[in-house]
Amino acid sequence: MKKLEGIIRAFELELLKESFAECGVRVLVATDVMCTGASIQQKIVYRGSASVTDTAAGMKLEIAVTEERFERVLSILSPAVERGPAPELGILVHSCDHVPVRIAESPKRPGTPERVEPSREHSEPVRHPVAAAVEWVKDAVRGPSPTPSY
Repeated sequence: MKKLEGIIRAFELELLKESFAECGVRVLVATDVMCTGASIQQKIVYRGSASVTDTAAGMKLEIAVTEERFERVLSILSPAVERGPAPELGILVHSCDHVPVRIAESPKRPGTPERVEPSREHSEPVRHPVAAAVEWVKDAVRGPSPTPSY
């Protein structure tokens, strides 16, 4: 597997998601980022006054793909990164190992993955924090009550 990282303009995300879905990418991570540097110069007009800034907003995409889909995803991502706020960063490619999450087959529908929760058979029932605080205040004000608390 390979992990690709690239910075694009935020408005291009929807178009890329559709293109990635067509080539089989089911999950991607998108993060808002601010790019800064001497090569990033943009003019901003706010309430009639113009200023030049060296920061630009962008969207960082992280996509993990198999070797078979790598070339197709790279060809989709490359033009968007070239038009992005920091094209000199390019696309970062990392080799990575795939570690599957522990899942179990659902008894309701075969083939549907479901997360396995740890067993709580021997642990005490979870108590609401507000109920515990109310009990603590009652005990602090008038001492322990003779009735058992549940």
